[in-house]
Amino acid sequence: MKRFGTLCLFLIGTAACQNEPNVWYKAGASQSDYQKDAYECERDTRMSAASFGTGFVGAANAETFATRCMNAKGYFLVHASTAAPVPTPTPQRDASGRLYGDTERVYCSFPNSPNPHLAKVELAAMPCSQGGGVILGPAT
Repeated sequence: MKRFGTLCLFLIGTAACQNEPNVWYKAGASQSDYQKDAYECERDTRMSAASFGTGFVGAANAETFATRCMNAKGYFLVHASTAAPVPTPTPQRDASGRLYGDTERVYCSFPNSPNPHLAKVELAAMPCSQGGGVILGPAT
């Protein structure tokens, strides 16, 4: 019993000293990517809840399931101070100044690429702009 009390004091002390929160981090993921992935993992965890058991064991099993789900999507828990800031979306424009949404389909050209197949490809606007491409116009 004395060991159990010592273990409890150690765990409480460790938890009290941990004043920096952990956050889920995935390089290159936007806030909307995170929200979608976190929702899917939470949904899957809730749908599988009956198989986890009850009480502390069930809660620990659910936590493990949710963590493995986020890891499978490329996220890892890190201290908040070490996570890179999520880039804010930038407007994606073509040469005429027309504004495109990040996921809007456009024709994109990569003029500096030696690959002739990249002369005109259909992509979402954000990967085109962030990958060094030039938006030619909307994909039809």
